[in-house]
Amino acid sequence: MALVTLYRGLRNKNERERIMEYQTAGGKPASAAPTAPTEEEIKGYNEKATAGECYPPPPDKVILTEFTEYTYCENIARQFGSRSGYTIAIQIDEQYIRAFENDPLEHGVLIRSDTPLHSVALI
Repeated sequence: MALVTLYRGLRNKNERERIMEYQTAGGKPASAAPTAPTEEEIKGYNEKATAGECYPPPPDKVILTEFTEYTYCENIARQFGSRSGYTIAIQIDEQYIRAFENDPLEHGVLIRSDTPLHSVALI
């Protein structure tokens, strides 16, 4: 098991509380058998994002989705978390993440929201 450190700028306090409570990538109850997203799921996710379906919700709203985006770059995560003031660092087994191809700006990865974390910290 190889652990990687990833970062996420959170939408709001509710998202932070759920991730900390459940110790999962997206604040959902933990899966007993986590898996990485497939290439097809990544493609579908990207199509929704470019169609505007993945824009951030209102700051106080909790939206639980199947996948949660993270980045290898702390500075990028801090930019996304600047509105809420919350950025987290996680450690997760690398077998559960799938990197976006052709993403040189955000260095993004996708993780199933119910994937358990090895550790999580507010930074």
